[in-house]
Amino acid sequence: MEHKKTIMIFTIILFSFIAFPIVYAQAPYTVSVEPETGEASPGDLKEYIITIEADPGFTDFVYIELEIIALTYNETYNIGTAEPPYPAEIIYNFPVPEDVPGDVTAYGTVSAYSGEHVVEEQVTLNIKSGGILGSIIGWVLSVLNSIRNFFS
Repeated sequence: MEHKKTIMIFTIILFSFIAFPIVYAQAPYTVSVEPETGEASPGDLKEYIITIEADPGFTDFVYIELEIIALTYNETYNIGTAEPPYPAEIIYNFPVPEDVPGDVTAYGTVSAYSGEHVVEEQVTLNIKSGGILGSIIGWVLSVLNSIRNFFS
């Protein structure tokens, strides 16, 4: 009898997950970044315009950060906080680090946090060195990175 009761309870729990799936609340704001793709050299300042649009009545602050990944380089930058009223616009001048290899593509994620909500937007930056040596180094590093990704 105890065995049948356990099976019945398990069946009810399983059915409730199928009939009533877990629903995640959509963030009451969106983030957009201009430009989504760009080009710069190490040492340049690359300007990004980040716009936060929000539902009517949303009055919370939105914390914004940028994570950059380029081969062996991985860094997170604090962009700041967007404040109501919305839409809010933040101009961020990203200093392209000198130690990022030239002639590679850096991938960035702009993340906007408010309470339990996280909204992300992807950006891409082609980092140019301008010289033949930088092109060779960038090509070698990209081949090595492809090999590493293949085996991971």
